[in-house]
Amino acid sequence: MGYTSASEILQRVMSSVLSGLPGVRWVHDDILVYAKNIEEHNQRLRDCLARLKASNITLNPKKCRFAQREVDFLAMRLSAVGIHPSTEKVAAINSFKRPTNATEVRSFLGLVTFVARFISNLSDRARPLRELTRQAAEWTWGEQQEAAFKDIKQTIASSEALAFFNIKLPTQLIVDASPTGVGAILAQVQPDGSTRPVAYASRSLSPTEQRYSQTEREALAVKYGGLKFHHYLSGGGNFKVITDHKPLVSLFSPGSRPPPRIERMALRLQDLVFQVVYQPGAGNPSDVLSRQPLPMPPNNVGEQADAIYVATAVRAATPVSISLTIIKAASDQDSTVQAALHAIRGNQWDKSDTSLQGLHGVAHELSELDGLLLCRSQLYMPTALRYRCLQLAHQGHQGVRKTLDRLQPKVWWPGMRASVEAHVAACISCQACTRETAPKSTPLKPTELPEGPWLELGLDFLGPVSGKSLLVCTDHFSRFPLVEVMPSTTASAVTKVLRRWFSIFGQPTKVTTDNGPPFASAEFSSFLADQGARHHRTTPLYPQANGATERCNQGLNKAIRAAVLEGRDWTLALDEYLAAYRRTPHCATGVAPASLLFGRQINDVIPSLQHSQPIDATRAAIADRDRQAKEEMKRLADQRSRAADHAIRPGDRVLRRLQSRQKTDAFYEPVPWTVAEVQGDSLLMQRDEVVCRRHATQVKRLSEQPKQSEGQPLQPPGPPEPTEPIAARPHPRQAKDPERNYKEPDLRRS
Repeated sequence: MGYTSASEILQRVMSSVLSGLPGVRWVHDDILVYAKNIEEHNQRLRDCLARLKASNITLNPKKCRFAQREVDFLAMRLSAVGIHPSTEKVAAINSFKRPTNATEVRSFLGLVTFVARFISNLSDRARPLRELTRQAAEWTWGEQQEAAFKDIKQTIASSEALAFFNIKLPTQLIVDASPTGVGAILAQVQPDGSTRPVAYASRSLSPTEQRYSQTEREALAVKYGGLKFHHYLSGGGNFKVITDHKPLVSLFSPGSRPPPRIERMALRLQDLVFQVVYQPGAGNPSDVLSRQPLPMPPNNVGEQADAIYVATAVRAATPVSISLTIIKAASDQDSTVQAALHAIRGNQWDKSDTSLQGLHGVAHELSELDGLLLCRSQLYMPTALRYRCLQLAHQGHQGVRKTLDRLQPKVWWPGMRASVEAHVAACISCQACTRETAPKSTPLKPTELPEGPWLELGLDFLGPVSGKSLLVCTDHFSRFPLVEVMPSTTASAVTKVLRRWFSIFGQPTKVTTDNGPPFASAEFSSFLADQGARHHRTTPLYPQANGATERCNQGLNKAIRAAVLEGRDWTLALDEYLAAYRRTPHCATGVAPASLLFGRQINDVIPSLQHSQPIDATRAAIADRDRQAKEEMKRLADQRSRAADHAIRPGDRVLRRLQSRQKTDAFYEPVPWTVAEVQGDSLLMQRDEVVCRRHATQVKRLSEQPKQSEGQPLQPPGPPEPTEPIAARPHPRQAKDPERNYKEPDLRRS
């Protein structure tokens, strides 16, 4: 263009000239005009030329290219399908001759690193070559090196196109960590629903980072990906971080209190808005990047900064006792203390003074000592310091009694017992680590007898037994059981069996199941809908809701165990048990299940004078016997379990019981859920955007947070314990930052 000024001045001038033009960018010595279609492109081109003309800037026509579908720019080829490495760069790599020494290997790897963003597992492919560049490594060019050399050249030549980053599309940051490295993939969900990568990145871990716990390494992968692709993610709105390490979901959620090192990592990402989503490792494409990372420079300043922050956080978290100087300063600002001291000095107690409420009963026990108020030999604790005092007394998470015993010999204030009870009840750690629930059991709720046989069914799986599962079906009217030995428990296998049963006995109106994978599938629900049956799924982790089928499973289990104990074929024993069960009068209906289903007596091996005679039983009589049997069962069960109705209401905060836990794990999850809907004993709970359903006995109701009353703040003076999301907390400055040499920009200085 004829300019000979410094590049910085040219960049500033041209950026000012072309500012405000959509789809027009000045990059180095080039003007790029881009658009979605030719009409939009022509319009933007006319606007650009008009702006240049108004600024008296001329162009060289020989250097201009118009309406190009593909453009080579910055050694990359840009097209409608995405970004490819340029033809020249690929040709340079393909024409690279086989290295003859370590220096040439380093040159080749340096050339390949330029296109590393286009290949997801370049580190794995280049491992045999990298081993040759190590210090004091013996030069040996063997079959592995030759295969890696050719594979890299072939892979780069056939690499897939990376998608253009579009700020309007949903963005995903897929991260993973291994014992030796971390990896990240920046991807976006395209309008057609497919997910395409935008860029790949990985690095190896330092020896210190390799000693991190797995959770800390996974958090480090989140930090690495967020900083590596910060220029894409910052200011772009909410995006998803996909990880195969489930604890990160709660550690990066609002209101969490992660360990200091992970908190430090989260603070580096505090300007980014994201949601952590769990995805198993088998479906995480960044897994290979973390296991075969690119090498990292030896001087890892980020690791040093993390270590300094952890040490500072540990010092700041160490409990500090409340000195007499602090109590005296708080007493000078406390209206109740000042009113009590004034009354003691003048020996005049005004009962109408509201600030002295709670002190009239102990007025004769109050005294003054150097500006401090005493009750007997105990210090009167000003309102502003009570919360801090409760925190110190509750260290170690002791119960109400021991926390109160720790306070009473030293301090006192009106209603101290109630304050301790409220503080301990609001401690989520204490609630999550105690087994007790209220109630332990809720009253039994028997179901009504259906209008007729084979209208309402219960399904469940039993087993596995010798590598196979048993599909158990129970008719809720007659209690007639059906059992099918299943080599597979897929939805297709289940529907195939049900189709055969329905062809024999007819279609039911309602089918009750648990929430197992085959029953929760769309294929199973669609099959029942086609058959005209309503699908009822019980509350998760509460098998009592499908009691008839579960009770049948107990008898089947006993028959199978007995057969195995006797060395018999358990399948034959299963048929014998079913034949006996179906022909024996049921304790609830008084009629054999087979007779009630088929309306006649079934012939048995036991001699009888009546063969295949119709049964003499009406539904009213059967329903009456069934009701009486269920009422007696409910009475005994509720008495034995001491059942009581729960007091959970919509809006309550609850902790969900952990199902798979080790000996040292808490009994409940530490992050509360909010009850959105209550249907009997079934609770619909929500936490952020996650919704789940549990029975009332599977959760623990949390007490309400202590409310701040007028004139009695619960928080201590000075900075309180942070409760806002970790991404919103200010950055600590207790330690001086060391010199940095990050490859990525330092976000805190930008």
